Amino acid sequence: MNQNQITSSVSAAIASLIDDFRKYPNKYLTEEDVRVHLCIRLMRDFGVIQETADGDHSIAMHTEVRWWGPKESRELSDIIIFDVSSLSVTPGEIRSQEKFRLIPRKGYSSNKPEAVIELKLRRNNGDSNNAYISQVRKDIEKLSNISTMFHAENRAPLFWVVALDKKTQIPTNELPKPPENINFQYACAPF
Repeated sequence: MNQNQITSSVSAAIASLIDDFRKYPNKYLTEEDVRVHLCIRLMRDFGVIQETADGDHSIAMHTEVRWWGPKESRELSDIIIFDVSSLSVTPGEIRSQEKFRLIPRKGYSSNKPEAVIELKLRRNNGDSNNAYISQVRKDIEKLSNISTMFHAENRAPLFWVVALDKKTQIPTNELPKPPENINFQYACAPF
């Protein structure tokens, strides 16, 4: 898939999730629920078995991926879409790539993510507006940090932050303004 197709597929899945969240907010009790429902929507396009770089097989979409970047950075992302043809999953191949990979010691290696998605859910009894906005800002900063790991090679993945809110509508002017390369979606459940 090229970047336009990935953008279209991920954007459609997120739009569908947001529409469902607005209709049925109480389907989403935890952030993990949000992740599961978004993954279900993404599986159609990113759940196809493909050959990996080392001749094994996997799919493009994965969750809870830890980044091992510069300065011992260990960022954790909710959903990642990899270029499967750059993914290595066999132990021998992973060991041979040790000094070049960004995700060591986890049983796989890839240096070509296509998309990274961060999720936030505030429950109806959740944090204050300021605390929730701070959490969303942290996810935006995390994606900015991940972006810098790929910037030098001019192959940064696509980025999304999806913030769902079951407590109160936060005014647009109070929401974080992410950098241009990060897609930000905020949705509040109806009251």
